[in-house]
Amino acid sequence: MKIIGSLPNLQVFKLKSNAFCGREWITNAGEFLQLKFLLLENIALEHWIVDRTHFRNLQHLVIKDCYNFERIPDEIEEISTLRSIELYGCCVSIVASAKYVQRESTEIGWPSSSYC
Repeated sequence: MKIIGSLPNLQVFKLKSNAFCGREWITNAGEFLQLKFLLLENIALEHWIVDRTHFRNLQHLVIKDCYNFERIPDEIEEISTLRSIELYGCCVSIVASAKYVQRESTEIGWPSSSYC
C-alpha cells in the first residue's frame, strides 16, 4: 500500500475483491495526497486508521460489501474536499459512522455533502 499511496498523480483508487490483505489499514504521511475517489469493495478490512492529511483531496468515498468494516474513521470528517460517502451492503455501524461524519463536517462548516 505504501507504493500505491506514494504514486504522485493517483486520483482514483479502487480496492476490490479481497485485494487487500489484513484486517487493518494504517495510512502514512505523504500517501494518497492527490486521491479524489476511493472505492473499498468486498475486502476483509475491519479497522482503517487515517490522518486527515493523508487524503486531503478526497471527494468521494464508496464502501461496498465490506461486511467486517466497523466504522469510518472520525478523521474523515476533517477532509474539507469530501462531497459524498456512498454505502452499499454495509453493516449498521458503518451507516452510523457515516451519519456522524456528515453531522460533524456540517458543524465544522464544510459545504453540505451527500451521504447514502
